[in-house]
Amino acid sequence: MRIVLDEQRTNVSWNQRLRRCVAGASQNAGFAAYLAAQYWRLSRRPLVSLAFILPLVLLYESGSWLAQEHLPRNGAEVWMRSALASVGLRHWLVLPLLAVLILAAWHRISRRPWKLSGALLGGMAIECGTWAVLLLLVAQSTTLRIDRQMRHPTVTATGAPTALDELGALERLAALAGAGVYEEMLFRLVMLPLAMLAVLRLSGSLAISRAAAVAVSSLVFAAAHQWGGGYETFFVSEFLFRTLAGMMLALLFLRRGFGIAAGTHAMYDILASSL
Repeated sequence: MRIVLDEQRTNVSWNQRLRRCVAGASQNAGFAAYLAAQYWRLSRRPLVSLAFILPLVLLYESGSWLAQEHLPRNGAEVWMRSALASVGLRHWLVLPLLAVLILAAWHRISRRPWKLSGALLGGMAIECGTWAVLLLLVAQSTTLRIDRQMRHPTVTATGAPTALDELGALERLAALAGAGVYEEMLFRLVMLPLAMLAVLRLSGSLAISRAAAVAVSSLVFAAAHQWGGGYETFFVSEFLFRTLAGMMLALLFLRRGFGIAAGTHAMYDILASSL
């Protein structure tokens, strides 16, 4: 009789422990889901994007200043600075200040709290690194799967070193950080919303306007890389990859915000240049 009672007590004890474990796991899962939802929502805020990209902008601009303007400028930055210079805004601080003002005004219009979290920025860095690795895999698979005979038959590569190949490690890091921010600023933060607005007025459909804006901005993004510098050989595989990369970055901008798109772009450039 005592043995039976002991077994029943043991069963009750284990059942209670099991229920407590299940309840604890459920609570932990719910808390993890809550944190994920909070991260997904907060990381999209313009103020958070501003705080996230600010170190990249400072790295690029300080590197350019220390290099005494010998740091190569990407096409997107040159075009935006030329547009600003045409209206009399020639100071080198105008463009980074414009990026800050756009994001700050966007956050002000959204009426969100002016609060930041270091853990949130750390999570964004991890997310950007993940997207960058995925983009790198897409780049490799795109190049490998396209027949080399599809490349442009009338243009041959010269083998001349690019400006980035002639830079030191820190200078290259600064140049790539700036390219990621300013290219995303032109093609996603400025061009994509303007294209969406134009198509929306013509079609009246938000879905059509988004799809058309993503496609157009991605094609322009690829074309700007291919012919914007005036020195790069045209390859079908590179053009296709850059179009796909532009679409991926555009979708990240729409779904995850400017900070994730710019951070992913910068991290991809850094990873690709180190291989």
